[in-house]
Amino acid sequence: MNLTTQVGGRSFRVPVVQGLGMGNIEIIESWMVEIFDRLAPPRSGVFLDVGANTGQTLLKLRSRWTDTPWVGLEPNPACVQYLGQLIAANGFRACELVPVGLHTEAALMKLDFYTADGTDSSASLVANFRPDEKVFGHRLISTLPFAAIEPFVARTGVAFVKIDVEGGEKEVIETLRPVLQSARPPVLMEILPVYKPENTQRLERQTAIERIFRELGYQIFRVGKTPTEGFAGLRRLEEIGVHGEIAWSDYLVVPAERAAEFLKSLGEVAAPPAA
Repeated sequence: MNLTTQVGGRSFRVPVVQGLGMGNIEIIESWMVEIFDRLAPPRSGVFLDVGANTGQTLLKLRSRWTDTPWVGLEPNPACVQYLGQLIAANGFRACELVPVGLHTEAALMKLDFYTADGTDSSASLVANFRPDEKVFGHRLISTLPFAAIEPFVARTGVAFVKIDVEGGEKEVIETLRPVLQSARPPVLMEILPVYKPENTQRLERQTAIERIFRELGYQIFRVGKTPTEGFAGLRRLEEIGVHGEIAWSDYLVVPAERAAEFLKSLGEVAAPPAA
């Protein structure tokens, strides 16, 4: 069964199979559509969607950048199957789906699920990433470093990167380091809150991410949002820090030499009150 949804004023077909796909009927995070709306589509290179899940970002991207080649990396077989149906139902062109997780290692790894949903968007490759939550089950999945994938999917280069991998951001950035150093694409990513200093695993990973971006000469901006999930501008950060605000979890990280360009297009917001 195909239903219809509106994303950024455009209509898309949404396959629904035994409830799978319903999450695409009411798309949240309209701020992302607004970012794509304010930025010019890249002239060349691919949009690398790391952690494509069931195509939420793909729909937002296609609502604005209709011709930008999309490469989606997704290790969950249930999500991969659904993504294929979503792409076919809408006749999306220039879409390449890679059924692996992006990592520093070529390996077989355990993907932990924190809900009974087979497409669980909170599933993580990081063991004990949510120590206070029950693991409902796991699935063994394959991972590859980007160097093994790049010759097949990114021959024209990488123009933009989106990362949503539930704790595995450090390994993704490490394997993308050569691309970030040479091609200098912007990175739109989620980093979930540390909540408290005692969450040493999250804090250490977050600190490592900040260090890598500093070494690469990238500037981290937090995505500012309105109460209705609209886009409110960028907030420049020196460090992410320890906080507990889910709304502060999205970041646009850009080459420092292009920071002024992005601020001109997207605007800057003042720092909110301390958490």
